[in-house]
Amino acid sequence: MQEPRDYQTVVEQLLEGLTLGRSFEDLLTAIYDNLAGIVPFNRIGVAILDETKEVLRAISCRSDGETRLNVGYSALLAGSTLQQLLDTGQPRIINDLEAYLAAKPQSVSTALIVQEGMRCSLTLPLLAEGKPIGVMFFSCRGKDAYTAGHIATLRPLAGPIAISLEKARLIAELRHRNEELAAANRAKDGFLGTLRDEVQRQTEQLRRSEE
Repeated sequence: MQEPRDYQTVVEQLLEGLTLGRSFEDLLTAIYDNLAGIVPFNRIGVAILDETKEVLRAISCRSDGETRLNVGYSALLAGSTLQQLLDTGQPRIINDLEAYLAAKPQSVSTALIVQEGMRCSLTLPLLAEGKPIGVMFFSCRGKDAYTAGHIATLRPLAGPIAISLEKARLIAELRHRNEELAAANRAKDGFLGTLRDEVQRQTEQLRRSEE
């Protein structure tokens, strides 16, 4: 955890990073580096909804220790406590993760971050134009690290972060589809070239046969 910096400066730097980010990694690095100055955390992660909007998948994590809930971890949204957060857009503070896990032992994700040594968390829903796209998790090794003040600080930043992540996701999808299209075109060109060579070969054989 780092010492707090001037809030307005952090916000300006964060928004600049969101604007300049060219990829998920660039964007997440800008988010993590700047939020370190205004919200305490030993661990920070982002999970986004898949195309079906039914599964949350961890896409990034930064921690000062060993991680057990790693990138790629996924869970169904339906029936989870996160579903209500995304439906309402309301952040959640759990200032005693061990007590929370004792009450909800079925929470695999909570069990994993407790094993990492985390003892409290703040979950920030990410909504782009009113539609949920995912969540951002902040966790600390000490209990009672988060307050309503941290929520008030993060709430104005949630929208720009969500929109930037959604934009980065759409750009990544577009690039992937363009790569697939280019590969298909190369395969088509290769096939047409092979077909042309075969037609020429058959035509030459036919000519020789006629001679």
